[in-house]
Amino acid sequence: MDEASSCVWHLLFRHSVPFRFLDRAFADHYSCTLAVAGDYIDRCISGWLNSNIVEVDHPSEKQEPSTTHSSRPSVSSRPSSPPRGEHGSEDSNSIFFSVCAHTVALNVGNEAQRLAALELLGHLVTESSAADFELPPFSDATDARADALSAFVCWIKTAVMEDVLAINPGWMALHAGALSTPHGCVLLAGKSGSGKTTLGAILNSRGFASLADDVVFVDEAKTTVTGLPFAYCAKNASWPILARHGLISKNRNFRIRPDGREVIYIAPLSVALSGDVRLIVFPDFKCGSAASSSEVDKDAALIALLSDARNHERRLTTRGFLTLCRILENARTIRISYDDADRAADLIHGLLLS
Repeated sequence: MDEASSCVWHLLFRHSVPFRFLDRAFADHYSCTLAVAGDYIDRCISGWLNSNIVEVDHPSEKQEPSTTHSSRPSVSSRPSSPPRGEHGSEDSNSIFFSVCAHTVALNVGNEAQRLAALELLGHLVTESSAADFELPPFSDATDARADALSAFVCWIKTAVMEDVLAINPGWMALHAGALSTPHGCVLLAGKSGSGKTTLGAILNSRGFASLADDVVFVDEAKTTVTGLPFAYCAKNASWPILARHGLISKNRNFRIRPDGREVIYIAPLSVALSGDVRLIVFPDFKCGSAASSSEVDKDAALIALLSDARNHERRLTTRGFLTLCRILENARTIRISYDDADRAADLIHGLLLS
């Protein structure tokens, strides 16, 4: 195996990452689009099946239909994994939380998983126990090892996104952060490592309400957006500046994601449900670069947003395309180059007010 295929193998069989998180984990690790990641993973699995390295799992008829990639079989390394408990077993503990006006039920296998989940979504917990949908069981339902817990937290984010898209077939997910203000919403779009999370956390500390940490939903029937306002997943390079803002403490525990990156989850100080987009920012972190802004061509901005977009059918609809075009027409599209996140946040604030 080469390095990339070894990464797929470890995510699947060492970290037991479910399929619905696999594309995102691989895309984040190699800074590629979800489409490229999905195609490569499909080819890996096909090759392993043909070589008899893995075998196809045959779920029981009682299991709920999957919302994962329809052409990708569920596989296990040889020998097969032992049977897993049924979804929603009586001995499981549930956390109920609210996103996008939906109440979601999450089953946790032990206290370590509960605490890990609450790092991500504790600020979204609701007293309601009437769930609109329940997440399927995580593959390592009782594993309390640090690497399994990190995979569990990452899985939650993708599992929620997949299920929200499944019950809202007219929605499209964009890889972007979003914040709401009385003057309109700001979208922070761009590749991993561009500074979206750091800028989002700083703006949130200044009174901007979080709409999404990195998944924004567009409803093809209207131009307002919503999202998943999970805790900000701050990588270690951003910790010093976030500590200066009092957002993380010096001795705060960190987690190591399945891609090997050290992260700390920071709960937003305030969240919002939806809003109209006024400003779309493409951050561009460059060492030694003074904070500056420049207009981004609307066509280029559209291509950038669509490059990592997805819906439940995994294909762009005409209505979704036209809705995204209308959002772009009504918003400014700006690229901000910077090496100081505080000054970049100042610039974004000023652009929103201008």
